[in-house]
Amino acid sequence: MNISVVLVELAGQRIALPSLEIDSVIEIDKITPVPGAPDYIAGLASLRSRALTVIDCVRMLGLNDYENDDYQSAVVFNCGGHDYALLVEVVEDVADATTEPVPVPGGAGEMWSKISDGLIETNVGPAMLIRTETLINSLKQKKR
Repeated sequence: MNISVVLVELAGQRIALPSLEIDSVIEIDKITPVPGAPDYIAGLASLRSRALTVIDCVRMLGLNDYENDDYQSAVVFNCGGHDYALLVEVVEDVADATTEPVPVPGGAGEMWSKISDGLIETNVGPAMLIRTETLINSLKQKKR
């Protein structure tokens, strides 16, 4: 595998998102809550006149014990014609994936396993590969 990935930290894990799937990385200053939305939808934000659905992946993964309300960075992507912003703790770097995904040793937990393609090596270390389409499809299944 030789693709470029955006490395971020999410709930203390290094995550790799294929850079071709990412529109931009932003700092979010205001999120407007959406009444009645699932708890993993932090709300809506705007970017250049585009409405973004802001995803709180920590809540989506059921990691409610993980304390970090300082999310200001987000990775923006489009999936199925809808714009999303994934809240992340830290945007680390852009790197090259050097291996195909392999199962995460020791397992990663049920929800991580649902959204991750597995562990990859990059030129700066290992990371869990998550494709944006897989992430959004898992959200749709979670609503049911």
